[in-house]
Amino acid sequence: MAKAPGAPLGPVPFADIEADSGLVSGVPEQLQEEHADPDDLVSALPSAPRPKGLSSLRLYDGASAARPDGVLFLRYEELLRDPAGHVRELARFVGLPFSGAEEDAGVVHDIVNLCSFGHLKTLEANKTGHMNAGLPIPRDALFRKGVAGDWVNHMTPEMARRLDDIVADKLHAAGLTFLHAASD
Repeated sequence: MAKAPGAPLGPVPFADIEADSGLVSGVPEQLQEEHADPDDLVSALPSAPRPKGLSSLRLYDGASAARPDGVLFLRYEELLRDPAGHVRELARFVGLPFSGAEEDAGVVHDIVNLCSFGHLKTLEANKTGHMNAGLPIPRDALFRKGVAGDWVNHMTPEMARRLDDIVADKLHAAGLTFLHAASD
C-alpha cells in the first residue's frame, strides 16, 4: 500500500455504518435471549461497551477534513449509492489508481462484485463460526442484507426513534451531528 504524503503511518481509510443497522447486526443471539424484548436492547444501548466509540468517529471525521490526503472517512450509505466510485476513490487515496486498461477490463466492477454482501455472505468463512471481539457474534450476523434502512425489519418505529435520540446525544457530545433519523 502506498503511503499518502504527510501521513506517518500511511493512509487511514475508515468506514462508518448506520447505527440502527449496527445494533441489529451487533447483538449476539445470547444477548438477544437475555433481553427477549427488543425494546430492552435499545434501552441497554447507552451502557453497552463500544470499543470503537463515537469519539473515534469524531477523530477520524475531523482528521479526514483536516488532512484529506492522510485520512479517508467513508460513510456506508454513500458507499451503497456509488460503490464503483468509492473503489476508485480508495485506490487513488492509497496511491494506486486504476489504469485505463484496468478500467476497460472491468477491474473496478469485479472488485465491487467480489466485495458485495451477496458474494461475501456465500463464502464458507462467513457462514460459520464467531467473531472474537469479547462477545461471540456469529459471522453470518454481519451479512444480513447489505442495504441501508434494513432496521425497519427488526425494530419498531418507536425503538428506532429512541435509538436515534441516544445516538444523536452521543454524537453531539463528541462534536458530531446525526443526519439520519428513523422518523424522517
